[in-house]
Amino acid sequence: SRASLYVTATFITVSRASLSVTATFITVSRASLYVIATFITVSHANLLAGLVNVLTDIVWKNTIDWYAGNAGCKIVRYSQSVVTYASTYALVALSLDRLNAIARPLSFSGDRLRIRVLIGLAWGFALVFSIPMLVINRLMLISGKWQCWIMFPQPWFWK
Repeated sequence: SRASLYVTATFITVSRASLSVTATFITVSRASLYVIATFITVSHANLLAGLVNVLTDIVWKNTIDWYAGNAGCKIVRYSQSVVTYASTYALVALSLDRLNAIARPLSFSGDRLRIRVLIGLAWGFALVFSIPMLVINRLMLISGKWQCWIMFPQPWFWK
């Protein structure tokens, strides 16, 4: 369908842009290694977000039914949430690092441990904050088709 072509073209564009940023930083950049590692982490998190979110949606839209079972439903939705959070939190980690470099230029030494901790916290928070996706998503029969659906046990959960 036309929508799938647009989504695929967008996915290819985002992937190429992310890989271009990574390649540029590796080959051309004169920045310190930890800054390069930070930008590469952000670039990879964005690439993973594109891969996991877009590819699973393309497959699901073309198959209509969910064929991966209940465990697959939970894993895919958890993965989608993790990469979305990680992409955002990696950008926040980069921003905090750059803020520290600008706000305290004389005391800023480019500490490698600090950026490793920030990136580790970004991925750690993404993994932890995505746990609810394992609970609320489940395989359900909707209108005669198996779907990976969000189901809250009580109606008051929606409020």
